[in-house]
Formats: sequence, structure tokens, C-alpha cells
Amino acid sequence: MTKRESALSAPLFVVAQLTAPLFGNLSRVLTRHTSAYRPRSTLRLAGLLAITAIFTAAYANANPQDAAPSDSRSVWDGVYTEEQAKRGEPVYHKECAPCHGDSLAGGESAPPLSGGAFLANWNGLTLGDLFDRIRKTMPQNAPGKLTRQQNADVLAYTLSVNKFPAGKNELSRQTEFLKEIRFNSNKPEPKKLGTK
Repeated sequence: MTKRESALSAPLFVVAQLTAPLFGNLSRVLTRHTSAYRPRSTLRLAGLLAITAIFTAAYANANPQDAAPSDSRSVWDGVYTEEQAKRGEPVYHKECAPCHGDSLAGGESAPPLSGGAFLANWNGLTLGDLFDRIRKTMPQNAPGKLTRQQNADVLAYTLSVNKFPAGKNELSRQTEFLKEIRFNSNKPEPKKLGTK
């Protein structure tokens, strides 16, 4: 092996060692190629690794349900409007209060929709999770009776009662958008400039 061949195969050996846990047999093939420099085989292998990386990235982007919710929005970012919460209040009192109580404190057979127990129950989930629960199981005597807009309005009212701030845009009626909003019971610390 010439000095040039040795110099070119050394980086491939390092790559092989680093990728062993990720690519298994592929890294053994790469290690074999480092023992005798073979330009065509090395180029093919580099191409294979690049294609694998592209498909892995594409799969991760195509399956957002496997990923954690975005860090960009939470219930503390003003995700509903005051008007929307006002629209949700009469719907809540007509359809939800018979079980959950006028003050959202819960009843004999229904959990509270405000306060510590409610906040702890939903902490770390998304508004999409809560919206789907409301949409699919409420009201108890006629699940699915309310429209998506009514469910979003009731959810906005629930957020307002729990002292989450209102904003300029209404809460969406689409679950996929609501899954991007984290339900954090505690207000996050403000981010300092220059930090991530």
C-alpha cells in the first residue's frame, strides 16, 4: 500500500468505527475496504451511506407523529382570542356544565376542567390531545354532538378559566395544528437573548 492509499484509507477506518453501532454489517464492509484502497468500491460505499442518510432524514420528516411537539409554541403564547373564549362560555354552560360544574370544578362523575388536578393531568401533552378527547367523548350523553368550531371555542373558554393568556389568533379547529401547541401547566422561563 502506498502512502497515498494509506492516507486515504485511514479516514474511512475512522468512519467505519464510528458508524458500527448505526450500520452494523455496512461498517464491516467499510472496514474491509480500508485494508486495501479500492477507489470504485469506496465511492460506491460513500454513495450508499449518503443515500441511507437521505432516506433516514426523509423518513423522520415524513413521520412527524413520531417526533416530539415543536418547541415553538405552548398554551402560554396566546393561542386563542378573548372573543373565542366568550363564544365558548355559553356552549360550555349548556353542554358541559351539567357534568363538569358551572365553575369547571368537576362533578360526581366528571373530572375538573380547571385547577391543579386538571393542569397536572394534561401537563406535557398537546392541545391536540385535549381537543380530540373533547371532540370524541363529549358531551357524555351525546359524544361528537358539537361541531369542531364549538369544541375549539369550549377549549378556548377552558384555557381562559385556567388563566392562560389570550392572543390575536383564534384556536384552530384542526387537530394537526393543535398538536403543535404544548400544554405546559407552568409558565416557562423567558429565553435570554443569545441562548437556544
